[in-house]
Amino acid sequence: MIISHKDCFNLGHIAKTKGFKGELSLFLDVDNPYDYQNLDRLLIDLGGVLTPFFISSIRIKNNGFADLRLEGVENKDDAVRLSGKEVFLPMTDLPDLPEDEYYLHDLEGMEVIDALSGSLG
Repeated sequence: MIISHKDCFNLGHIAKTKGFKGELSLFLDVDNPYDYQNLDRLLIDLGGVLTPFFISSIRIKNNGFADLRLEGVENKDDAVRLSGKEVFLPMTDLPDLPEDEYYLHDLEGMEVIDALSGSLG
């Protein structure tokens, strides 16, 4: 089954390789990276195709980055081909939010109304 970009959200990107054994540095473009510390898989955009990868290990760091090992990525050459690629997860994998919080994609297309000025679009 092919997963479409429209059914996914951008989790971040592979920032760079680490070492010579295929480890990667993943930048998590999210509010709370620790919400994703138990991921077991992710999707990487390879030439416009979202390609699934299983996670061998992930260690969230305090700066919005994570050290990442993926199954099948065994050396620096394997890792280099993923460097700079965008990383996605299906929308169904988004963490639940408190009742008074929303994801930005949930607000797209909604009308904004200012108490003083009225409709802003």
